[in-house]
Amino acid sequence: MRKKAATFTAAGVVATALLVTGCGTASASTSSSSSPATSTTSAKPRTGVVDLTFWSWVPGMAGPVKAFNKTHPHIHVKLDMVSTGSNGTYAKMFTAIKAGNPPDVGQIEFDVLPSFVRTGGLLNLDQYGFASDKSKFQPWAWREVNFNHAAYAVPQAGGPVGYFYNEKIFKKYHLSVPTTWAEVAQDAKTLHEKNPNIYFTEFPPSTTLLASEVWQDGGHWFKIKNNSWEVNIDGPTTKKIADYWQSMVNAHEVYTGKAFVTSWYKDLDTGKIASLISAQWFDAILRDDAPHTKGDWRVAETPQWTAGVNDEAQYGGSTTAVFKDTKHPRAALTFAKWINMNPQAIKLDVKAGYGWPATIKGPNTPALEGPRKYFGGEHVEKIFRKDATATKEDWQWGPNMPAVISNLDNLLSKALTGHGTIWQAIQKEQKAEVATLKSKGISVSTK
Repeated sequence: MRKKAATFTAAGVVATALLVTGCGTASASTSSSSSPATSTTSAKPRTGVVDLTFWSWVPGMAGPVKAFNKTHPHIHVKLDMVSTGSNGTYAKMFTAIKAGNPPDVGQIEFDVLPSFVRTGGLLNLDQYGFASDKSKFQPWAWREVNFNHAAYAVPQAGGPVGYFYNEKIFKKYHLSVPTTWAEVAQDAKTLHEKNPNIYFTEFPPSTTLLASEVWQDGGHWFKIKNNSWEVNIDGPTTKKIADYWQSMVNAHEVYTGKAFVTSWYKDLDTGKIASLISAQWFDAILRDDAPHTKGDWRVAETPQWTAGVNDEAQYGGSTTAVFKDTKHPRAALTFAKWINMNPQAIKLDVKAGYGWPATIKGPNTPALEGPRKYFGGEHVEKIFRKDATATKEDWQWGPNMPAVISNLDNLLSKALTGHGTIWQAIQKEQKAEVATLKSKGISVSTK
């Protein structure tokens, strides 16, 4: 029987989970339940073979798992496909940790990872030599899996940001591709004057997208300082960006609807939205959900807050974590490393749609090369390869991000529909998060 996972206490903040980072969109309720995971790879116990269970939501992950099993005859991984989100994978994982029966290995987004570390339910991978692999990963990705100078997950894939734009609309209205956010604001005004039924760009009620913009401009929402969490969701950089967007929102110059919903896909496909920033993984979504604009879209480097610099950030991304209660920690780490570091695995992972490889050499896979018909024959990966290497390394996610994302998303939605301002929504969340962390016995400070 597996030993029950350690219970998090205030006294354990520094010892187990004070230093954390990460990226996701879930609510960290441990009382929620979800339907059983769907097994896609059967596990047949065999003499001398270690059996592991892996939870993932990437649709094509069966291929990489099958390849691992074929090349590792003494380890057999059973893949369980699980749903994403607060009421899916994460609720199920939190509940399993509490009950002492989590999977051996699981996929966890960067921004949700700190919440899992805080439970004490993840394995310190450095105990099994993972620290020696530091140089093989992008610096920003390595930082995001390391807490209190120990790694608690293997970086899987990130979301380097690029600027997606509809070239057909740009040519029709004689618009140039902006290189700064100031130019974006000017173009938004220009297009609105020419055709108020088309939006140059968007500002959806998305905490993670807002965080990416703050990250790019050098701001910080969370830091560890003197054994305490410094919380500055309402810092000066965020204020600057909130005011920037509020001006365009007030003038009805930007699209403010929710992203990743049916109406949004339709507006992208019918040319109502001329451009937006998003991650590399968005190219497949755009291709699948905006088929009528095939050949019209292009990708450029992200506009900069300061002209002449090249600062970038990430939007989304995941890790592969080993749970503390696994009976086979070394085998589990072997799988977690192989699935994210082996060239064959990376090639299969990219085809499966897991995002931009977090390793240094991963983006060199042939799976990320070649012209894309949907983007008019453009080699879009060249943009993301450059932006990925320019990602600022010092961003840190907080220990309660699932709740922050859920709460601030709701507050932003209200602000964008006339109930207050973007900045007021951010200020409310700052106060709420400080109060929440203090109620959990976590030391908090603010500037």
